[in-house]
Amino acid sequence: METPYYPERRSGIDRRARPTVPFSWSSLKGSRSYARRKADRNVHYYMDRYGYPAAFAFFVTLLFSIADAFFTIKLVGDGAEELNAVMDYFLQFGPLPFVVAKYVLTAISLTWLLIHKNYRMFKGRITGKALFLFVPFAYTALLLYEMALVFAIIP
Repeated sequence: METPYYPERRSGIDRRARPTVPFSWSSLKGSRSYARRKADRNVHYYMDRYGYPAAFAFFVTLLFSIADAFFTIKLVGDGAEELNAVMDYFLQFGPLPFVVAKYVLTAISLTWLLIHKNYRMFKGRITGKALFLFVPFAYTALLLYEMALVFAIIP
C-alpha cells in the first residue's frame, strides 16, 4: 500500500525562535499557558494565557491592597506612623492620592510578576509564580494585623 502524499504546509519559520510579547492579543485569546517541551521551559518564559487562578489572585490582591490603604489611613489618623517611605510621601498629599498611588503601584508590580510567572529568579531558586502567589497571603497577614490594631485587640 502506498503512503499518501501530503504537501508541506509549514512555512519553515520556527515560531519558538522569539519569545511571546507579554502585552499582546495573545494574552487574551492565546493558547499557550506553559511550554510543552522540557527543553523550552528554561528558554521560553512568556506564555499567552495566565489562567483563572492567576487572575483571581491578581484581583484579590488588588482588593487587599485597597483595604490595606484604608486601614493605613485610619491608623495614621489615630496616631500611627507609615513606615514605607514611598507610601508616606504619597500620604502627605492626602488620602485620595495615597489610595490611587497604592493601587497603581500594586497593579504594576502584580502585572510584572504575572508576566514573569515562569521566569526563575534569585539564581533559579524561585519562580515569579511563587512570588505572585505569595503576595495575597502576605496581604492577608498584614490585613489581620491592621484589623487587630484598628479594633484595639493589640494594645
